[in-house]
Amino acid sequence: MQKFLLALFFFAIFASFAGLAIRNWRTRADLQSAGFSAPAEELALASSPWAKVSAQYVATTVFGEPLNRVNAYGLGIRGKASISLHESGIAIDRKGERSLAIALASLDSFEFAQATIDRVVERDGLLQINWNHEQNRFSTFLRVSRLSDRKTLETTLQTLAIRKAKK
Repeated sequence: MQKFLLALFFFAIFASFAGLAIRNWRTRADLQSAGFSAPAEELALASSPWAKVSAQYVATTVFGEPLNRVNAYGLGIRGKASISLHESGIAIDRKGERSLAIALASLDSFEFAQATIDRVVERDGLLQINWNHEQNRFSTFLRVSRLSDRKTLETTLQTLAIRKAKK
């Protein structure tokens, strides 16, 4: 009987902590969503993609704060994604989550990083796309594991950056 009561006690503690974590996640998402509207899910003028690669969506953070995850609008949830680069910007189609589209006008820069929030990889193993939305700056982190896909993505992003600079 004592083992059962002890197990029940620890289960209650675990359930309390899980409930607090879920409540804090939702509260944070609600506070963040009050600061900006939902980012676009599709590019307005999407032509056929210049390049398309598979990647893992790691997270979106506040620019310059790689430990400050953006939870609003589902941007804090990691998962598989398909990245399409178009003349008009970047489309990130996430499996099971809301897609994210970064228009060329919103694209700020890109670079490679080693760590963000809960992910540490080899040097320059994460692609960090810096972008603007309303008055906010964000960084979206992607993990591209295939070297050929990574090179394609980097080359196409450089082309997009040059294209934006000319406008």
